[in-house]
Amino acid sequence: MLHDVKTLDLDPQGRYRVVIAGHSHKPRNEWVGDVLYFNPGGAGPRRFTLPITVGRLEVTEDDVVGDIIELPV
Repeated sequence: MLHDVKTLDLDPQGRYRVVIAGHSHKPRNEWVGDVLYFNPGGAGPRRFTLPITVGRLEVTEDDVVGDIIELPV
């Protein structure tokens, strides 16, 4: 977990299963290779034209599933 994914200074492939970041407030739930890049977005005041969202990660012994949930305004 880090604030800005752009500051990630290592390749997470083979080391980590999920990278969680939130700086941009732009929701992201994307697999790149074997790594899930996850940004829950922002649940506070609207930023730019981005949706108001929260994120949920379901972590089991065998899998990780991300979900972005848009909140009604």
